[in-house]
Amino acid sequence: SLKYNKVPRARQDEAHVDRLTNFMSVVPAHEVLIVTGTGTLAKSSSWNTVKALQFISPLSPTKAPTRSIPRVAVAYNPYFPDTADQAREDESLAQKLATGRVDKIYLQFGTDTERLERALGRLSTMLANDDPVGDEKSMTKRKTVEIAGSLFLPTPKLIAQQKFRPWNGVFLSPEFLSGPEVAQEVVESMIRIYHRYNVQMLWEAPGIKGQKDFTLVQNLIQRALPTGTTWNLGKSPLTNDSSSGSAMEGSDTESSHHSKRLKTGRGPGICLVLFGSHDVRLRDNRALELALHQYQTIIPVFLWNDHQQGTFGVTGALQVVLKDALRSLEASLEEFGLPLVCRNYKDEDTAGIADLMDIVKQTNATAISWNKEHTTESREWEGRRKRALRELNVMVHQSQSSLLYDPQNIELSSGFHGGHWGTLMPFLKSCKKSLGPPPRPSSFPETQRLLEDTTIPSQWPQHVKVNDLNMAVIRGNQQWDRPIRDRFPMSEKRGLELLEMFFCQSETGLTKYEKERSRADKERATSQLSPHLRVGTVSPFALYWQTKDCALAEDELKTFSRRLIWRDLAYYQLSCFPEMRYRPIRSHYETSVWVSGEEEKRRLEAWKWGCTGFPIVDAGMRELYATGWMTQSIRMVVASFLVEYLRVNWIKGCEWFHYTLVDADSAINPMMWQNAGKCGIDQWNFILSPVTASQDPTGEYTKKWVPELAKLPTPELIHRPWEAPHYTLKDAGVVLGETYPERIVKDLQAERKLSVQSTIQMRQANMEFNNDRGYDLISLPNGRKTVVFTKREYRIDNQGKLMNDERSPTKKPTSRKVARNRRR
Repeated sequence: SLKYNKVPRARQDEAHVDRLTNFMSVVPAHEVLIVTGTGTLAKSSSWNTVKALQFISPLSPTKAPTRSIPRVAVAYNPYFPDTADQAREDESLAQKLATGRVDKIYLQFGTDTERLERALGRLSTMLANDDPVGDEKSMTKRKTVEIAGSLFLPTPKLIAQQKFRPWNGVFLSPEFLSGPEVAQEVVESMIRIYHRYNVQMLWEAPGIKGQKDFTLVQNLIQRALPTGTTWNLGKSPLTNDSSSGSAMEGSDTESSHHSKRLKTGRGPGICLVLFGSHDVRLRDNRALELALHQYQTIIPVFLWNDHQQGTFGVTGALQVVLKDALRSLEASLEEFGLPLVCRNYKDEDTAGIADLMDIVKQTNATAISWNKEHTTESREWEGRRKRALRELNVMVHQSQSSLLYDPQNIELSSGFHGGHWGTLMPFLKSCKKSLGPPPRPSSFPETQRLLEDTTIPSQWPQHVKVNDLNMAVIRGNQQWDRPIRDRFPMSEKRGLELLEMFFCQSETGLTKYEKERSRADKERATSQLSPHLRVGTVSPFALYWQTKDCALAEDELKTFSRRLIWRDLAYYQLSCFPEMRYRPIRSHYETSVWVSGEEEKRRLEAWKWGCTGFPIVDAGMRELYATGWMTQSIRMVVASFLVEYLRVNWIKGCEWFHYTLVDADSAINPMMWQNAGKCGIDQWNFILSPVTASQDPTGEYTKKWVPELAKLPTPELIHRPWEAPHYTLKDAGVVLGETYPERIVKDLQAERKLSVQSTIQMRQANMEFNNDRGYDLISLPNGRKTVVFTKREYRIDNQGKLMNDERSPTKKPTSRKVARNRRR
């Protein structure tokens, strides 16, 4: 470590060089690992590894006549969560390699296999460069550089130690630290990656204490590597056999393939790229890029079964836009001579495993790459697929490309940290602190180049075209899908056009978003990018960084820039509460009383079809069914109306939204409905009026979707036709109860009072979930309890009595914004 080799300040560089060269000439070692060291001393010193390598020259035989000069190794950490830190690390390594003095690279230990694979791909490209390196005085051809990768033995004791006192520079994910079983899966995945790149496996000593641990090492390697693979572990270094080696190195059986890979950056194998309903794009698709960088041949695949979608899968309007997006992807791939291999798999074939295995066998594929979907069902399906593929010795690569962060890598502390557990600001701060900013989108020209250079298989597996998938099959005379297709043509091209339009237009779009985002009567008040994010025709990384790099001031970007964070938060909540689509996160709210029987059916049907007699609600619900869309502010109005005034269970609204929305998302949709239904993490602290209709001040939105009221003379009467005089209604051709429905409930205040009373009574019956401040308590996945925000009017004391209003009697919130500022 150069940090600890202090020398006099006078002639400092020369002194460093003398010390290093003397050490290299006499040290009895086969190999020397040179590191700069960490801390303020290392950062402040001009003497570092790059400079040291530049000064190391072949020593004359007279200095060490009886021995050879040690090989030189350097360290490299591919696991930095911050992209800027990783870029600096990559640049430092490139400078070290450019000296021509590096014989070996040691990888630091971490558990992010996606970052590891990307780093090894970069290293392959870097080391494949045959150009001369070094300065002009010592131009030399690139030497063969070995790579060694660290591994931990995933024992309970070592995991506990790393949880309590992790090593500096070691990045261990919450997933790895969750327990030995999951940690073993991570280590096995790393072994397979190391084997593929011919990386030596360096087992860190602290976890290996006896023969039992050594046997675990052997078992891990045997499980991880394909049957029949030759690898050199040697006898246990813990035995008395002096001939046993202590170095545990990876297999050399792929050395010939490895040399080819280093020249091209791509291996000779065949990799399936499995697309899903969440990543239908070529640009910035991490699973596709990983396959293209590592394999010479790729086969794009899409598997589908309509009956296995369930209530919260890909149904209704979402199927329409997904099928359009897949048609576009199919056409884009065909430009590179690659068909999209589609199959309708059978109902009894859970997760399409039988079809996937058949494609593997028909193509002799050695690997498969997919992007994780992060839903409750997809985690189970992905696990089943991995286990089945391992039986065929197929390498599985999983990437993260649909969210900014992988929910499995996020961990929040219970309690209040600038906000209650699981709310936006603590989540955002935790992501930034532990994971850094999201990665920037990758270069599409590079993806295009790799697609063009891909080897086309001589024979393709049996498959059907996208049009032949049992998806969005419209039966009968009513072509209900046409208005959806007209409004939302789905393709990467269209997604990018919307993105540019939203950022570039001055009269609408991002410049007006902060002030006008709630306006339903302005067509382009919002970006309408959510369907593209849902099916993946737009990358979340691209949207994040386009917003971040925008020239607008922070206060003009604040709300829009957090939309993607809300999206990630929803998936984090879903990972913590897998049943949140149909069970309250506040479990005691499951006993809440809602309307039921025929009355529930009457109210729900009127709401679903836009026949409640409240025009702003009806306009939103009619637009939803016709086009699969309504803006966020109207979604909140109709949701609030259903649960607060109609007193219908939030689950009913959640299910209808999921069936009718083009951006139906099985995490975002239930998060919103849980909060509207008062049982979510972030209980709504406001009620949106179905009468004032502030989202449509001109009345134009309501006139478009409720045309029977279009001739009423003012926006106020359009939104409240029951207040219009009889002659005004007659002149407008409106007969309440005939041409337009009567209000389904007349006394909104009475309905709201019943709703509040029901919630209070439910809380009084479940006092064990109430803290001394009147807030709800919930149980987290780790078994701990934490406080969640509870609306003031529902708070009760330890005796179950309503708590006194803490607000000053002379000061009342004057707006929703003020109310939200005081909510905590």
